[in-house]
Amino acid sequence: MRNYVLGFQNAWIKWLYMGEFCYNTNYHIPIKMTSFTKLYGYDAPSLTDMLIMDNMILKAKDFIKHH
Repeated sequence: MRNYVLGFQNAWIKWLYMGEFCYNTNYHIPIKMTSFTKLYGYDAPSLTDMLIMDNMILKAKDFIKHH
């Protein structure tokens, strides 16, 4: 993360959420689970699942605007 921030001083805040997601969904040995699972009690959706959900939401918005 440090190397990315040093190279992209003006754009790092745009990708901060991705770093947080990666950290929270990474397996932590001391707690024997991910931080997300510990906090919410279920596994986090994968990035591909979230992309599909975002795409479905955009399609639904387009459908509503059209009709």
